[in-house]
Amino acid sequence: MSRWVRVRIDDDNGEGAGCIGCLALAFGVFILIFICSFGSIIYKRYTDWRIESHRVWLTPEALDLYVGQYDYNGRYRITLERRGNRLFNKSEEEFCELMPISESEFVYRNCVNGFTGQARFAKNAHGQMVMLITHKDGREDRAARLK
Repeated sequence: MSRWVRVRIDDDNGEGAGCIGCLALAFGVFILIFICSFGSIIYKRYTDWRIESHRVWLTPEALDLYVGQYDYNGRYRITLERRGNRLFNKSEEEFCELMPISESEFVYRNCVNGFTGQARFAKNAHGQMVMLITHKDGREDRAARLK
């Protein structure tokens, strides 16, 4: 003869937690996973928005002053080119946008290899760009413009 045993899970006050407690726990776990998974995406969009809010729009003619090749003391060369009203940095290892935050200061954005930093241009007495100065992690690199 078999006996059936009925089991009841009670919390501290004697009331059964039932399905509502399990659902609340599952929902809480889901929300926690959602926040952890999408928090980095939301943070990236927020930082992109903050950086974009500092953008200064330069005319295509003004951006043409920066276009050309720059040499980092023979170590490597980069090419700056204008596409529409945006300036892009091209090299063998990298491709990214140089977003202007003033007439002479730029921020590297959306770089293929994840490069981040700022750039500043130096002019000569005739108003021509002669040097690109890159700032990253407290280090400064200088690249002379080639003719």
